[in-house]
Parts: sequence; C-alpha cells; structure tokens
Amino acid sequence: MARHPGLLLILLAAVAAVATTSRAQWVGGWNVIEDVAGNNQIQRVGAWAVGKHNQLGTNDRLQFVRVVAAEEQVVQGSNYLVVIDAASSRKKTRELYVAVVADLVGATTYQLSSFKLATK
Repeated sequence: MARHPGLLLILLAAVAAVATTSRAQWVGGWNVIEDVAGNNQIQRVGAWAVGKHNQLGTNDRLQFVRVVAAEEQVVQGSNYLVVIDAASSRKKTRELYVAVVADLVGATTYQLSSFKLATK
C-alpha cells in the first residue's frame, strides 16, 4: 500500500487537469492549423495538391488561389487536410476543394490521398 495516498490523488488530479486543458498536439489526432493565410508551408501543400490534381488528367484544370483552412495529423510524418480555394477554367468560377496530402518520413515528395469538391 502507498505511504502517501493523498499525494498520489493530487498528482493524478493535476495530470487529468493538464490533459483536459492542454492544446498540445496528440499523435494520430487531427489538429487545426492556425493562421493558414500566413503559413507558407500550408500554402505550398495546397498549391502542390492542385498541381497534382491537374496532372491526373482531369477535364477541368484548376488554378490555385489559396488555402483557407487546414488540419494536420501527426503520423510517421504528417497528413494535411487542406481546404483550397481554386478557380475552375471550365466553369469560370471559384470553388472550394478538400484535399488530403501525406508528407511521410523518408518520402521525396508529397502523396495526394484525396482531392474533391467541398460539399456545402
């Protein structure tokens, strides 16, 4: 039996309080990326995703405008979920697209996991 059970309870309560109020990133969970407009890396990820989408031979070539929102999932590297504002050459409109891009440890380039029109 523990010599100081009260101390153990205080320690457990403190750990629980920190765990529930901390904004630290958790491995495997999705975390919102703040200030995407000023985040050059996230803007590059979005531009790369649009370029890769265009390379895949779609009927509608898109022109990257900007990333408007993003989340990151820390795995063996990072997965990025980016909401992209892009101009459609065929429709002559701007629409939002959602892409998932993997930046894995040891990879020499990003991998496009998903790219689709955002649902409203």
